[in-house]
Amino acid sequence: MDLTNPPITVVEKSTQGKTMLWYGDNRTGKTANAVKMPRPFAVAFENGLNAIAGLPFWQPTKWKEAKDILKEFKRPEVKAMYDTILLDTLEKAGRMLIKYICARHGVDKIGDANNGFGAYSEVEQEWDDFITALANEGYTVVIIAHETMQMPVDAETGKKYERIVPKGDKRVVSSTCDLVDIIGYCMSNGFDEEGNEQMSSIYFKDAKHFKAGSRWTSITKSVVFNVPNVTEAIVNAITAQEVIDGSEHYTDKKVIAAPEVKKTFEEIVDEIKVQGGVLKEKTGSFALFTEMVEAKLGEGEKVSGCTVKHREILEELLDEMIEKAEALDKIQEETK
Repeated sequence: MDLTNPPITVVEKSTQGKTMLWYGDNRTGKTANAVKMPRPFAVAFENGLNAIAGLPFWQPTKWKEAKDILKEFKRPEVKAMYDTILLDTLEKAGRMLIKYICARHGVDKIGDANNGFGAYSEVEQEWDDFITALANEGYTVVIIAHETMQMPVDAETGKKYERIVPKGDKRVVSSTCDLVDIIGYCMSNGFDEEGNEQMSSIYFKDAKHFKAGSRWTSITKSVVFNVPNVTEAIVNAITAQEVIDGSEHYTDKKVIAAPEVKKTFEEIVDEIKVQGGVLKEKTGSFALFTEMVEAKLGEGEKVSGCTVKHREILEELLDEMIEKAEALDKIQEETK
């Protein structure tokens, strides 16, 4: 990377590419609204789509299947079809993930993993990687969760009080709340005077008795819960932040850069061999090449004995060999 000309973050004034957690009680419109987001695809960790017709979906039965579908979401053909990925629900996804981590360690309970120290950091990292991978591809990610009640202690009175929070494993929930751009609490508005059910509201600002939040401080407190209202609230909040920042790096439509094509492990090894030959040509022997290899891998170790797990070290070695060859060229030019 050239730090004199680094990439610059750009914020799109839309819901596209944003990550959101919508949670609340049953029948508050979470899934019903999520499927109305632009070109949705649902990853259904539970059977919550029985009343919804015409929705493309995949229902993984284990976490490996959920991870495998990430490969599909990276395909250009798939990205051309979908804008929104719906994950339903957070609680069931967390259970599936924890079962996967337990299996990795050969235990039944996550607390028994890693010699009794648990493997909670692995759970958090796997979940973060999963959500981030979707967001990095430019998808809007909407995570659905139910609600549960906590009884925290009031700092002023020392008494416990009721607070509504997303339901699920506390580490998965905590990780999600830290990661997403929007935490929306969906609250029922009950019935009108004639007994008709009213539309729910979604809250974007944190409160004592429920958890909510947004990366954009100017967002409205709440709106009647439907997709146009949610979209308008987010766009208005981002636009207000643009005025506050006075920045030109806001856009109506962000262009997603093509991902960098990385060399395969085999290609890295082959290039190291080529650079070894270059260093021999410049110095008259393989002594410098051997010295650089052993400095990275250890005395007596060879590149031919490396496996994929050494990839990062070999990438560093290759960079250093190229830099060394360039330095030798410069010395040679200066002595002419």
